[in-house]
Amino acid sequence: MSADYSEMLTLKPFSVDAVWLGEITSRVDMKMRSYTSNFSAFLPIVQHAMCE
Repeated sequence: MSADYSEMLTLKPFSVDAVWLGEITSRVDMKMRSYTSNFSAFLPIVQHAMCE
């Protein structure tokens, strides 16, 4: 992977970096959204358990 990636970087540094960064950003965004939705669904259960 690293060899192919460095080869692509030397050929087209800007376009590859832009696509790569966009891919990482979208993945992180999706993960954060799923985490937040899971957390907001889980929060009432935690609060209920702490109140008892």
